[in-house]
Amino acid sequence: MNQKNQPLVSIIIPVYNVESYLYKNLSNIQDQHYTKFEIIYVNDGSTDNSAQILKELEKLDARVRVVTQKNSGTGSARNNGVQNSKGEFIYFMDPDDNIDSQLLTDNIEKIIKRNADILVFDFNSIDVNGNMVEERCFKHLTDVYSVQILLSNFTELYEIGVFDTLWHKIFKKDFIQQYKVVAPTWSNAQDRGFLLRLISHGPRISFNKSGKFYYHYMVSRGGASTAKFRPNLTKVFVESAQETTNALTLLKGKTTSRLSYLMYIRDIYLNVFFNTWRQKSPEKISSKMSVINGIYDSQEFRRYLNKVKLYDVSLSVRENIIVNIARWRFTLLLMILKRLKN
Repeated sequence: MNQKNQPLVSIIIPVYNVESYLYKNLSNIQDQHYTKFEIIYVNDGSTDNSAQILKELEKLDARVRVVTQKNSGTGSARNNGVQNSKGEFIYFMDPDDNIDSQLLTDNIEKIIKRNADILVFDFNSIDVNGNMVEERCFKHLTDVYSVQILLSNFTELYEIGVFDTLWHKIFKKDFIQQYKVVAPTWSNAQDRGFLLRLISHGPRISFNKSGKFYYHYMVSRGGASTAKFRPNLTKVFVESAQETTNALTLLKGKTTSRLSYLMYIRDIYLNVFFNTWRQKSPEKISSKMSVINGIYDSQEFRRYLNKVKLYDVSLSVRENIIVNIARWRFTLLLMILKRLKN
């Protein structure tokens, strides 16, 4: 693909109080070997100096455009970015992470060559000291070019996180617009909601099998939403489970036993449990229990527990134990074990 024939790519970046990352972010993007892109920074009502810095970035690079909105969350910011984009392809990035200089060159070439709607590539996670925390590789996965393949691999794709985050994917804009897909305005997990809504329309999904890590996710950034207690996490993940069910319904697929475990135990029960041990969470055990017991207000969660088997062969021994802890509300036991471990 020569430079003249490069399609325009819109890089969409939500911005909220990240003034210390913005100059570095632009510099990182400018290192791309692929050059035909626009950068859309969506200022989501920042209260620090982000707005002023974004004005400077517009002067530093003509490819930068700034969109401003009232504070409405990451999902709303990304929707706004898509609406204001001019590119044939969409790439979502977070301002505090880093990307490899070959990200656009390699992955735009592949999404075009394979005629895919979504191109997925590998990423890794790095802590504040530069240490490797995790490497996420997808090269073993089968490309999805039919609803049948999607459904047969749905549980695996869900379990390993293909439906979790946006920034290790390239999207064909026409597919997003054709089905009028927008990200939910949840306080968290907007990426998953957006992806599940896309998935419900049976997109062609291809995987970059090069084994190269193109995106470097920075974990445990001070002030990051994942580092602090989120009081409405139960509501968010219940809605996420509903989006998963909706996607399968539209695709005319069925929820497997293991997928149900992942939706209701891993992603609701355990997520909410560990959420109560984050920064600024309730200190008293009774207060933590109150947060966790709020899960049982969900009809979907109770329905799952009512029909779950005493021992599910699709689950490990540990997973079966956790299911029964949730079923019989022995959460206090988990609390005691957590305290002892700490």
